[in-house]
Amino acid sequence: MYPASDSPYPPGYVPTDGGPPRYPQGPPGGYPQGYAPYGSRNREYAGFGSRLGAYIIDGLVSLLILLPFAAVAIWGVVAATADCDWDEVSDGQWELYCPPGASIKGGPLAIAIAAGVVGLVLMIWLMSRWAGRGQTPGMKATHISLLDKESGQPIGTARAFGRHLFAWLISANICYLGYLWMLWDKDKQTWHDKVVGSVVVRN
Repeated sequence: MYPASDSPYPPGYVPTDGGPPRYPQGPPGGYPQGYAPYGSRNREYAGFGSRLGAYIIDGLVSLLILLPFAAVAIWGVVAATADCDWDEVSDGQWELYCPPGASIKGGPLAIAIAAGVVGLVLMIWLMSRWAGRGQTPGMKATHISLLDKESGQPIGTARAFGRHLFAWLISANICYLGYLWMLWDKDKQTWHDKVVGSVVVRN
């Protein structure tokens, strides 16, 4: 029971213009014992070894996803160029040569291209979706999670896709400096973590 008061609101509440009442700074009397906002908690960030292990496992999972599509793509290229030959024009340089009357078959080539595109899109979508929910297969195996730095919640598929894209295009292409950055960063963030505001923590 609240103490007697002329105010219709519980102690600590203040009304807002046209909106529901709110607490000015957290609940009255502070947070319950043992509770603190996520941003103020002590988090144990994942180390280089566990993140590298997750990266390797995710690479293997990606290959498994791509494998059937790659097989179809290879079949399509072989079938499309069945009437042609590869000739070595110089040391280590090869050129596809089709004799008179022969040509590259468009149907199998189209199948090869479609299989490659579908496989790549599916792999990227699955990895981004898993990461967006907090854990890829590799992260589950190494007991780490990808979370928003401020809220501690999963970052979602769109941000996870942006994180992967930045990692592939930037972090990995400057001597892997973007990945190695976590070794001396206080929050163990890579460049792609900093871009999307994520952290990798131990479960």
